[in-house]
Amino acid sequence: MSEITKALTRRFHHDQERIIFWYDEAEEMTAEFDALDLAGVTKLTLDNNQFAIKHRMLRAEPAQKFLLYHKGARPINAQNWLLDVELAHRTFAADQAALWLTAAGLPNHYGDLARAHAPFFKNDKFVAALKALDVGDDSRPQVLRKMVAVCLKTTPNLSEIMGSLLIELAGAQDEKQRLLARCGLDAFLWEELERTWGYTSETPSVKDLTLTLLRTGYATGVGDVETVRSTGLNVEALDFLRHWQNNRHNGAAFATLSAQAATDLDIEADLQRRSLDDLVGIDLFELIDRRILHELVRRVADRTLDAATCEAIVHSRSQSFWFDRPSHPNQYLHPYRAVECAAQFLQMLDTTDLTVRSLRQGVDQYAAHWYLLDQRYRQLIYHSRQSGLPTLLAPLLEQVE
Repeated sequence: MSEITKALTRRFHHDQERIIFWYDEAEEMTAEFDALDLAGVTKLTLDNNQFAIKHRMLRAEPAQKFLLYHKGARPINAQNWLLDVELAHRTFAADQAALWLTAAGLPNHYGDLARAHAPFFKNDKFVAALKALDVGDDSRPQVLRKMVAVCLKTTPNLSEIMGSLLIELAGAQDEKQRLLARCGLDAFLWEELERTWGYTSETPSVKDLTLTLLRTGYATGVGDVETVRSTGLNVEALDFLRHWQNNRHNGAAFATLSAQAATDLDIEADLQRRSLDDLVGIDLFELIDRRILHELVRRVADRTLDAATCEAIVHSRSQSFWFDRPSHPNQYLHPYRAVECAAQFLQMLDTTDLTVRSLRQGVDQYAAHWYLLDQRYRQLIYHSRQSGLPTLLAPLLEQVE
């Protein structure tokens, strides 16, 4: 039973009203009126037939209950030929917004919200999902955030909401973004992001937000305070980026967005002026690992980087996003291990006496010390071949061989 049916049944039968006027000022309830089936009640539409209806109600059927529906605004008193009947009885008000609010479990004071986001409330599944989120006592921002969550089929958590939109962007889709725009919820989302993360833009979009997040994260890593300040993003925004990146379920999407942003932000050019120390703690772009590897190869080959420091850097990078991704297993594990083995081999070689004075002495030396050199050499060759980066590692192989 619809809410309108319940309300009218109560008034006709519980309150014992005989004649009820229903003025549909918004002209949007005709279908609901036509669908009504009220026991013992005659439905009539007012349409230049007031005198005939008045005679029928007062003379022909004085005991019958009537629901009189008028599509449009209530006529002024001077032109209302049923004014005397109306004053002796009552009117009924039920606009579409009120019905939506009732269906969603929202209080009546949210009528303007329902009208402003009519496309959302016209979707029965959306309304049912919103009601299931128990919105009766929520503030306006809380209700709107839950509406956004319903559209995106996620939880009303800003991180979950934006994560859903980032995944869609990575897939070169925009259906969810267009849905939010159709429902009039996109402006609210940008306001929430400004309030919560400090994100502002003359033309806000998910792509622009992605670029701003990655630009700010990179600038933070290299100590570019001016750029960090100019973007306006706060720590909470960067926390979202870090956690979203490190969620294994988002790996492919992050890799796609990172690659696109690296091009848009011209990260490769900026990397040329960054030192190894600047980059060791950053893993937002794959180009960073390539730059670090290039520097490690150069410095190990030049004997300007000791094995311990190299090992520490490789260990640090082993925790990075690109080191060993499920979609690209061992992508950077092998080149980093190759550099590490080369650094260890060269340092051991510099401190090892390889003089062989006798066969026995040579065997003893190999068993005690030289086997480590042989081991590192074999590991270096193995990881070099597995790396798929022979050109990058060539300077190390030349030094070792």
